[in-house]
Amino acid sequence: MGDKLKFTAEDIVNAAQSSVAVVSPAKEVIVQGKIATLLHLQERLEELTKLLTDLCKATRAEDLKILQSIKGMGPNTAVPFLAELGGV
Repeated sequence: MGDKLKFTAEDIVNAAQSSVAVVSPAKEVIVQGKIATLLHLQERLEELTKLLTDLCKATRAEDLKILQSIKGMGPNTAVPFLAELGGV
């Protein structure tokens, strides 16, 4: 699922405020909204990835095991691959 965020929304806003950009309360609100959206989307991605992984384990366990036996083929690659093939 990739790397977790290492910065909080407050860290990003503080960095933006100390940058050379123009200070604008409206832009600050927009940035905060975009950060909240990104955090929400990351949570949804994690939820859906878990759901899809569980579904693959329940319906395509043997195929998943075979794919994951290939070096470098972990669940983050094998599960979407099986989903693309269908039947999940």
